[in-house]
Amino acid sequence: NNHRIQRCLSGTTLGTTVAGTGVSGSAATQLSSPIAVIMDQFNYLYILDTGNNRVQRWALGATYGVTIISSTSFSNPSGICFGPPGNLIVADTSRHRIVSFPITCPITTVPTTTVLLTTRPRNQVCSAPFWNSTFGVVAGSGTPGASANQLRNPMDIFVDGNNTMYVADYNNNRVQKFLPGSVLGITIAGFTLTAGSLPSQLRGPTSVFVDFTGNIYISDSLNYRVQKWIPGQSNGTTVAGGWGIGSALNKLGVSYGVSVDPQSNIYISDYSYHRVVVWTAGNTTIGRLVAGVTNAAGTGANYLYYP
Repeated sequence: NNHRIQRCLSGTTLGTTVAGTGVSGSAATQLSSPIAVIMDQFNYLYILDTGNNRVQRWALGATYGVTIISSTSFSNPSGICFGPPGNLIVADTSRHRIVSFPITCPITTVPTTTVLLTTRPRNQVCSAPFWNSTFGVVAGSGTPGASANQLRNPMDIFVDGNNTMYVADYNNNRVQKFLPGSVLGITIAGFTLTAGSLPSQLRGPTSVFVDFTGNIYISDSLNYRVQKWIPGQSNGTTVAGGWGIGSALNKLGVSYGVSVDPQSNIYISDYSYHRVVVWTAGNTTIGRLVAGVTNAAGTGANYLYYP
C-alpha cells in the first residue's frame, strides 16, 4: 500500500526505495499496488504493477520504469516469474489462468548464460529483450474449477530448473504441478480440495517456492503457517508459524510471499503485521524480524504497509 519497492540490506531493517514514489499513479515514475517483483541476471527489476495492469522493467538506480507488458486482459494479476527461454509468466488471478508472454531477443544482442543470483531460476537469455504482447495460456481454462485443466484464483507461480511449473491454486486449496508443455495439472499438495489445517490440507495457499532439492515450500496463508512438502508425500510439515494468527515472532498473520535462500533460511512476507521475517534453517520455533515494524504500518525507511 506504499506503492513502492524497497530494498533492505542484510543486517538492517532500514529500507531504500528502488522503484516508485510512494504515491499511487500510472506515470513512468510511479506504481500502483505492486504485488510481486523478480530480478534478472542483469539486475533489472520486473515489477507486477497490479493496480496499473502492467509489468514494469526497472534498472537499479533508475527513477522510472519502462512498461514491457500492458494488458487489459489481466484481471487482478498476483504472481510473476520467468519461464523458458525467458518468457514472462503471470498469474492472471481473477481470470483463473496462467499466461505466458514470449520473449524476443534482437539479433544484435549476444546470448548469455544464466547467472543465478538467488535460488529462483533466471531464464532470460539476452541483454536487450522485449516481450510480445500476445500471450498464450499455459494453465487454467479461464473458467474456475477443480479439474486437472482448471484453476480457481491462482496466486503464485514457480518454474524450476527442469521447466516444471508450480501454481498456488488459492481457492482450490492446493498446489498444482504442470510438466513442460502440458496444460493438465498434477496435485502435489492439498489433495482433498477442502480447506483445512491437517498436515494433508491447505487453506488459501498464496505462494510457492521449490528449492534445489525439489522440496516445496507453501505459504498456507489462512492457516498462518508455511508448509514444507517433500515430493511424493501426502502430508506437509510446518516449518514456520502454525500457532494461530498473531504478531509474536513465533506466529504469522496472512502471508503472501515465501522464499528460501541457498542455506534453507525461509523468508516470509507477513502482510497482516507489516513485516518480513526469516525463520533460519532447522528452526521451527521462532522467526526474526528483517524488515518493517511489527504491527505498525508506515511510510518511513524502516516501515512497510501490507507487504
